[in-house]
Amino acid sequence: MLEEQRNVWNLKDLLNGNYADKDLCYSISNRLDKTGIYYRVFSRVKSFESTFQKLQEKREKYENRGKGMQDIIGVRVVLYFYDDIPICKQILSKAFKLIEEDSEEDIPKAENFEPVRKNYVFCLPQEIIDRFPDELWRDYNIEKTFELQLRTIFSEGWYEVEHDIRYKHQEEWRGDDYYKYHRGLSSINATLEICDHEIVRNLEDLAFDCYKKRQIRQMLRYKLRIHLLDETISEEIIKIISDSQDILDALYRLNRETVLCILAEPEMISFPRTMENIIKLCNKLYIHDKQIDELTPNKLSNKIYKGMQRVI
Repeated sequence: MLEEQRNVWNLKDLLNGNYADKDLCYSISNRLDKTGIYYRVFSRVKSFESTFQKLQEKREKYENRGKGMQDIIGVRVVLYFYDDIPICKQILSKAFKLIEEDSEEDIPKAENFEPVRKNYVFCLPQEIIDRFPDELWRDYNIEKTFELQLRTIFSEGWYEVEHDIRYKHQEEWRGDDYYKYHRGLSSINATLEICDHEIVRNLEDLAFDCYKKRQIRQMLRYKLRIHLLDETISEEIIKIISDSQDILDALYRLNRETVLCILAEPEMISFPRTMENIIKLCNKLYIHDKQIDELTPNKLSNKIYKGMQRVI
């Protein structure tokens, strides 16, 4: 008992006042901010009480599989559009080493609406590891990893409620008396999933409507769905696109995931995220129009090529 108490207080000394998660969030935000996607990020370093409790409860599991606790730091990225989840995963998998076998990526079942986990385990960067005392890694069964959860803005509140109200009391919720409440809570999740899909579908439909009307700026706004520093497009570029159905078609069919992943690359750090620059990026990617190419400064072209080489 005394040894157990001593371990608790040692752990408290090792974890208290550590804000390494903020540095980790800064690195994550640096990548995501470059793309302009809509998101919020939350994080925490696990409290010493919670850490000790988990180490005790799962001691046998950790010893049997030869791995320790993997979420000493937890990060949650909340995205406004559900189709940004795989994009965010791809971007961050290039920034940090993903441990696939320890990650959880559920495939939704057609017949029910249970929580769908998008929880990924990544190796901590060395500079974050160094923020903790060596004793933490040496004396406790804790991995040098962090857990990243990806959620949508619609599902975030539901997951918080579900975790505390239902997940932590699973035995109660399996009883017959809880059936209608169990079903009711799950149906809310179904409604929120529909909301996730409907907002993207509506904006895609709006982009198509603008495409048919040849409203180039509006089409790209709703197709890209990102923060842009400037939506201005020069008259020369507008005329080139307006005069060519092929260029207009190519812009409408742009691969949003590829464009955002290129924007996230470190080589693109000083790439101004304007609508005109996005058009010039798409031109380098797959349009290859000579007139647009002539209007693209050499410095911008070089940045685009470096970004493309890392993604394509």
